[in-house]
Amino acid sequence: MDRPTIDRDNIIERFVLGQLTDAELDAFLTYQLFHPEIKTEVEALRAVAKTARGLTPSRQVKWWQKRGILVGLPLLAVVLGVAVWQLAGRGRQHDASPAPAAPQQKNAEPPAPALPADTTETRPEPPTSHQIAADFRPNPHLEALLGPGRFRGNADEQPAWVKTPPAEQQCESAATMCRINLRGQLRGNIEAIKQFRWLLFSNKPADFTALRPIQSGSFSIKNNPDQTIGIDAGISLRLAPGLYYYLIEDAESGATYFTGKLTVR
Repeated sequence: MDRPTIDRDNIIERFVLGQLTDAELDAFLTYQLFHPEIKTEVEALRAVAKTARGLTPSRQVKWWQKRGILVGLPLLAVVLGVAVWQLAGRGRQHDASPAPAAPQQKNAEPPAPALPADTTETRPEPPTSHQIAADFRPNPHLEALLGPGRFRGNADEQPAWVKTPPAEQQCESAATMCRINLRGQLRGNIEAIKQFRWLLFSNKPADFTALRPIQSGSFSIKNNPDQTIGIDAGISLRLAPGLYYYLIEDAESGATYFTGKLTVR
């Protein structure tokens, strides 16, 4: 999907009104991932639509409109009956007419011999646009957690970020290894920070709910001269195109200290 198509087919207006087909919805969501500036237009039109819904009174069907429907239904049935009768008559005339003689066929070349069953090559079908769009669909629960974690307990007892890892990262080529930067600095108890681990999830909500990460690992810990504690994880993975999320959590308590996302194109 491109910008001329969006303007020509009123994609933004139909998206706000929930009128897009599944194929159009997936294509428009994929377009938003690569063109985030269009979200401003979507939000502005959504605000206008909400205002219009609040001011537009609901239309009531008049008694004469209901009666018109009751009168029109019998007339419609008569018209449909006449049309069916005429089509049936034409079909009988067509069956009675002699069939045209079949044209003489030229000598065709013999078909190529079929390959044996064990040598037949099978090729996987390319992924559909619907599947590709689903791989880039944001996970609403993890989107709400992006950035440093929020804790219910005493904040003074929790390790505090001095410098966080990037909240969003991109890998421009899925054909090569993707390098994920999970480097940061904290203040706090070093023994607690040693319990940190990272987890990489797909964008599928079921994988996060069932705690099925694609991969996980630990950090290297370093005491810095400024009394901060550095953590670092050099992660290089070959990933299919799509949207991924990385979490930093306490391995014992499960408390999430940071959430970020990675887009692989």
